[in-house]
Amino acid sequence: MIAHGLVLAALSGVGSAVAQEPLSTGPIQQGLLLCPDARTCETDQAWVRQVGDGGPGGFEVVDFQQGFAPGGVSDSLADQPAFQEALQQARAAVETSHFAKAMQASNRGLKALSRWRGVVDKQQLFDLYVVRGIAGSELGRDGSYAYSFRQALAIADDQKLPTPPMSVDTQQRWMDEERKLAIGGKGTLLLHGGPLGTAWMVDGAATTPGPHALWPGNHRVTATAPGTVRSWTANVPVLPDRTSEVSPAISKLDEATWVLAALQDAVDTLDAPEDIKDLLVAWCQAHDIDELRLMKVEQVVQTLPAVPLEMSQAPTDRPQAAAGEAVDMGDGVPTTYEGEVLQHFTSRGEQHVTRLSRLRMVFFNPNTRHFSADTAISTALLTSPERLRLGIHTGWLSMMNRQHLGVDMQLVVPVGPVALDARLGVVRADAPYNLYRDWVDQALPHGYLGLRWAPSWKVAPFCGLGADVYAPVALGGRVTVGGQIRFDRTWLFEAEANSSLLSTGVAWSAGMGLSRGF
Repeated sequence: MIAHGLVLAALSGVGSAVAQEPLSTGPIQQGLLLCPDARTCETDQAWVRQVGDGGPGGFEVVDFQQGFAPGGVSDSLADQPAFQEALQQARAAVETSHFAKAMQASNRGLKALSRWRGVVDKQQLFDLYVVRGIAGSELGRDGSYAYSFRQALAIADDQKLPTPPMSVDTQQRWMDEERKLAIGGKGTLLLHGGPLGTAWMVDGAATTPGPHALWPGNHRVTATAPGTVRSWTANVPVLPDRTSEVSPAISKLDEATWVLAALQDAVDTLDAPEDIKDLLVAWCQAHDIDELRLMKVEQVVQTLPAVPLEMSQAPTDRPQAAAGEAVDMGDGVPTTYEGEVLQHFTSRGEQHVTRLSRLRMVFFNPNTRHFSADTAISTALLTSPERLRLGIHTGWLSMMNRQHLGVDMQLVVPVGPVALDARLGVVRADAPYNLYRDWVDQALPHGYLGLRWAPSWKVAPFCGLGADVYAPVALGGRVTVGGQIRFDRTWLFEAEANSSLLSTGVAWSAGMGLSRGF
């Protein structure tokens, strides 16, 4: 899986109503900047951009108001693309007369749809039941096609929506169900309740509160209320000549104020209710995010002690002109230079107050569902990603039928998606064996230069390819594979296995290393 005061950066483009910008390849770290209102969000984002040049490590910053748009965060965000993929597969299977595959794909689509709370396009919802009905008709499943066709007709609600091509027999069954549905007549769906300004949608089409005459069937009702982060969705049955009354049940998890308060508490306490964790995990999974950063800009007021000052009385025999001529400082009240100096001092309340902006940052791992804090960057933005890594490696080498031990100093420099790996050290043979005719039990200089790739996960594999030199014994190429564990966000422990094709033959080696990033 790929790996922003409060600003919610990672949640830009939540749900179908918010467009998502293309993400770069590789593991992604995104921030979530939390702020209580639009004006504060705008100020905090400007400060973050100024301090961190768009965010530490280059990740994008989006505020809470933009990320948690009303109806933007649906349950099971990953089920939206799953539904669309299943529908596409079902359409293709019907067009190629693979009706069993079409039925299986439509089952997956219905399952994803049952978990997803977002708005569904009317045409897509209609198509799902039409292709399911066609598949059932062609497979001889009478009950299946009858229900599916009636559901599609109920969703269309007298609109002439385009349908996939049907055989003559299936076309006749479609017309039969259309006639039976018309004989039964319509029912009434009564929408009411919810906060003032609630937006309603029925089967993917916008509508208004109040009664609506609809063809019988299950109708997908979505209500989006102001001040909420998730839409309320339900499948409401409508029966002929009967009224189905429905009102949205808004839970605290749907309210933006409660979500914001819970995330603010998470920054302070490094914990959050499980419902909030579920919300963050669903977002990270849907957008392939390995790490989410909760960021909060705070205003820090520092008050310095009063200046200890003792001033003597003005001498009585001093000339009056010593205080300077009376001047107007802009307020229409003449004063002297001496009086203005004293006024500037006393207007501070005999104290100095300094206001500073401070950034607090908390990390959320969607795999472990844990929050953590790094005190090194809790008060300021990281100005740049890791520039280089220094470490030490030690290991075992088998070359020319001899066993040897070696130690290398390592320098790793990121270059785009890969890193330049350079090593310099020594290899010493097991006495009394010799690697080379004139080299007897002595240190053999070793050098390596290559490229390596590894995802920036806490536990991740890596691989490398480069040139190996054992001066003056052998040279050749090396292939490296291994695994690494990152801890304390700076240190890295790794174990590796190598295969080298040298001028003296094939060599095998294995080792471990410890390095620190800068």
